Amino acid sequence: MTWWMAFTAIALAGPIERTDARTLGGSMIDEFAVLDLTTTHAAIKLVSHLDPELAGPDFGEPVNCGYAGMEKLPYSGVTLALVELKTGELTRFTVYEATTQEPDCMSHEDSTKVLKAAKERFASHGLDITKRPTPLPVTPGLLSGDSLELSGQRFAFSTTVKREDEAMVGTSTLQITRGKEVLYRSSQSFNLAMAGSGKNTISGALPVSDHVVFIERFDSFSGRGGGHTAYTLTAPIPLSASK
Repeated sequence: MTWWMAFTAIALAGPIERTDARTLGGSMIDEFAVLDLTTTHAAIKLVSHLDPELAGPDFGEPVNCGYAGMEKLPYSGVTLALVELKTGELTRFTVYEATTQEPDCMSHEDSTKVLKAAKERFASHGLDITKRPTPLPVTPGLLSGDSLELSGQRFAFSTTVKREDEAMVGTSTLQITRGKEVLYRSSQSFNLAMAGSGKNTISGALPVSDHVVFIERFDSFSGRGGGHTAYTLTAPIPLSASK
């Protein structure tokens, strides 16, 4: 391949596109963390509990399952997930289940088996869940939008929300740009029924090798189900482009 053919291929590659990517979330988030990542996979953790304000005939009261190490968060569950960064696919491992039904509480034996399986799967992809890298914060922007400076490059984040009232469906589209170049575009749909709303944003960044992976957050709400927050990770974006 000649140099100009290679250049043309890169120029025509376009942004990474995702639609309704799989996410890891809950109604009330206690903790979200990226435990480790490479340029191909990441290990993430979510601790969340059921919203007690939704307790009633339709939802029930949250149950204290007495999970080991969860004394300060007695109604919370813990989920680990392996993320394939290129596609956004998730493999979930529910270590502790948050529930409104006591029979659904997980036994210590079952939780231990799930945790062991998760650790083995993470290790098979070279992930060390004790690393827990600290995400770089996003700079809020009232006029120019949120952004982040990294390796002399400015990444800008913008979100557009569209409503289709007849279909009762909304779509939130997040875009990451570097200068005039669109690097990443992600759309999440949500139901407009019961005053439904939704918006996806970038909440942090994690440099890895000569790439950066962004933490994508999707907040949604409905009058019946209340609020819900979910997370995923973008595909790795190279830092090697001209500044």
